[in-house]
Amino acid sequence: MKMRGVSVGVLVVAMMSGLAMAGSCNSQEPDCGPSECCLQGWMRYSTRGCAPLGEAGSSCNVFTQAPVKGFYIGMCPCRAGLVCTRPSATCQLPSQDNTLDSYY
Repeated sequence: MKMRGVSVGVLVVAMMSGLAMAGSCNSQEPDCGPSECCLQGWMRYSTRGCAPLGEAGSSCNVFTQAPVKGFYIGMCPCRAGLVCTRPSATCQLPSQDNTLDSYY
């Protein structure tokens, strides 16, 4: 039984060190790479971490395309050169049909 407790403890430490190495971020000093954003989950007290920017065809949310206090909530925006389209909620190359100007 004691060995099981040690194994669980080692597993928890390994998981926590893996999370720290994945890239943490805050609004003042994001440590994210050029193809990542500082992302906080939807829940109120979610921790922030680096996540990849949306690629062509990936899901996106038009309401999460602007940072809030230096970080994004729920989803990262689309990478540079792509736009989040409202009808399909996917990152796509901009066209006259899918830019925000066509909705206003």
